[in-house]
Parts: sequence; C-alpha cells; structure tokens
Amino acid sequence: MDIQSKLIPLLRTLCITYLLSGLLLVIFSFIMYKCKLQESQMKIAIYTIYTLSCFIGGFLSGKIAKKKRFLFGLLFGGVYFILLLLLSLAVNQEIVQGINHLLSILAFCGIGGMVGGMIS
Repeated sequence: MDIQSKLIPLLRTLCITYLLSGLLLVIFSFIMYKCKLQESQMKIAIYTIYTLSCFIGGFLSGKIAKKKRFLFGLLFGGVYFILLLLLSLAVNQEIVQGINHLLSILAFCGIGGMVGGMIS
C-alpha cells in the first residue's frame, strides 16, 4: 500500500476528528453557559477535547498505517494542530494567545495522536 492509497483515508480521518471536535465544543459551550464555569475549567475542557480528538485520529491513523503507528499518530496530531492554528488565524485574523498556549496545544495534540497511534 503506497502513500497515495493512505492519503484519502487519513484526510477522511482528519475531517471526522474535526467534526467530533466541533460537536464536543458545541456541547461544552452549552454546559459552560448553563453552569457558568471559570476560565481555568474552560481551558482544561478545551485541551481535553483537542487531546481526545487527536487520540481518536491517531488511533484511526495507526490502523490505516499498520507500520510506525506512533509516528503516524504524532504526525496526525501535528497536522491537526496546524489546521487548528490556520482556522484560528482565518477567523481571528491574529494569534490571540501567547506562544506558551500554542506550544501547550501542540504538545497535547501530538501526545494524544501518538498515544492513539501506539494503541491502535
């Protein structure tokens, strides 16, 4: 199986995880509205949603790759983060958070994807 035959399933997996993230963020925003959560609780929940989505994407990517699954999971987490950053830039026209925030999200996405890939 060559890279082109793996690319379409990986892109499909990326779309699925973004839909999952969107759904979870909408559910969380409703909970946040009803419970009036603090900012620290919001950050934890958002990081958890990103990590869970990357874990699932890394798991599915590992199933597709069959070899070097942890690497495909890590790569998936990195691509997820890059697209998340680009979408954020497209919507906000700037990076509103600091570099520490971005590095934290990158770490959570990469680790989530890598662990998902290793478990697959």
